[in-house]
Formats: sequence, structure tokens, C-alpha cells
Amino acid sequence: MAVLTVGSGTGPHLVACLMGGEPVTQAEVLGRAARRLPAYMMPRLLWWVPAPVLNANGKVDRPYLRRVAERRLASMQSS
Repeated sequence: MAVLTVGSGTGPHLVACLMGGEPVTQAEVLGRAARRLPAYMMPRLLWWVPAPVLNANGKVDRPYLRRVAERRLASMQSS
């Protein structure tokens, strides 16, 4: 899992990208998280990718994930 803070027109948002393993529903993940986390720590956006997104050094490619998150947040806000 990668958790990022992404800025947008309405301020910073916490987003999470689940990587690898079996896909789970957003409702399932958020339901589990809500039992353990305060509201301000809940991700605004959550998505799953089948394999880890890594850069050339084998680390999680956070800049790429941030760009994806910004596009997804923008599409959520425009609809």
C-alpha cells in the first residue's frame, strides 16, 4: 500500500493505492479503516492495482501514483 497526500483545488487529500494480492472492494477497506482510524486519517480516494508500481530503483513510484491520484480526484470533482 502507498499512502500519499495530494493537493487539489479544495485542499490536500489523503489517498491510498493498494498494490498486489487479491483485489478488495473500497467499501471493505474503508469499513475496516473506519473502525481503527479517526475521520481525518481516512483516505478520500482509494484504488487497487494488480502489481506494485515501482520505479527504476525498485521503490514505490510515488510521483507516478501522485499524478494518477490527482487525475482521479479531478475527475471525481468534475462529475
